[in-house]
Amino acid sequence: MVKSWVVFLLKMQLAGKYIKHSIIGIGINVFQKNFPDTIHHKVTSLMLENPNLKVDFVDFIVKIQGGLKRYLQRLEISRNEMLELYNRRLFLRDTEADFLYEGKRMKGVIRRVEEDGLLQILLEGQLKKVDLKGIVYIL
Repeated sequence: MVKSWVVFLLKMQLAGKYIKHSIIGIGINVFQKNFPDTIHHKVTSLMLENPNLKVDFVDFIVKIQGGLKRYLQRLEISRNEMLELYNRRLFLRDTEADFLYEGKRMKGVIRRVEEDGLLQILLEGQLKKVDLKGIVYIL
C-alpha cells in the first residue's frame, strides 16, 4: 500500500444547491515520526521516508508558497477562458459515439458544455442542449 505524507483538506458551506464558500488546505507531514494506530498503516512523513533528509523548515515553507503562487496565477483567468479550456479537454468532443438518450440508442457528437452546464450535442442531425444526467455514453 502506498503511504501518503500530504493530505488535501476541503471544507465547503452550501446554501441550497450553491457553494457559499470553501476552504482548501494542505497538510504536510514533515518531521512527524509517530502516528495514531488508526492511520499509521496509510500515512508517513518526509523524515520517515528519508531519515538523512536535512530540511530547513522555513525554506521548505517558502518553496511551497512560491509553487502555490505560480499555480494560482495560472488559475486567474476569466470565466469564459476557464470554460474554453474545459471544452478543449472535453472527453469525446467532436467524435462520433453511441449514446442512450430518452430511452433510445443513437449516434451523437459532443460539441461543448455551455456556461449553464448543459451539454451541447449533435444527435441524429439535431443540435440539442442536454443535462448530463439525461444522457449516457455507451462503451
